[in-house]
Amino acid sequence: MDHPEEIEDKLKRHADRAVVQYLRVQPFYADIADVVARIIKQSLDSRAIKIHSVQHRAKDARSLGLKAATPADEDPDEPKYSEPIKQITDLAGVRVITHFLSTVDDVDQMLNREFYVAEKSNKGMLLIEADRFGYQSIHYLIRIKDDRAILPEYRRFTGHIVEVQVRTILQHAWAEI
Repeated sequence: MDHPEEIEDKLKRHADRAVVQYLRVQPFYADIADVVARIIKQSLDSRAIKIHSVQHRAKDARSLGLKAATPADEDPDEPKYSEPIKQITDLAGVRVITHFLSTVDDVDQMLNREFYVAEKSNKGMLLIEADRFGYQSIHYLIRIKDDRAILPEYRRFTGHIVEVQVRTILQHAWAEI
């Protein structure tokens, strides 16, 4: 077993390599987040679903480095993400903030119609089960559907994951606190 300083240094070097790799592709993730946010806005408008806002971003490089340096649960001497750029799923993110809880269901239906939903998880319920209250948000891992991805303006985004968070404005305020 390595000494704690050696493990920390190993994880830091791993994170530094991940940040360098990510900085090369970060503009791509900014583009896909922008495109998905635009599709979401247009889809909500066309369905007359009123929301507070749609925000989007590419993951901050510093945040990626911290995540890449996370030790694995099963072997704390090794990083949790051996290939961070491939394994970290929130490199591109979109947040939909609704006025009311009832609108969250409308957004869910829209996302399922307009995108391929690879995964959906209710983070609030997971934390309640772990006796940690407060944070509420539904997280989706989505991809652009094939019928849209064949269009030239979307082709380069084929197969790439975007994390979408859906929450009410009150849930958002609580999460920000």
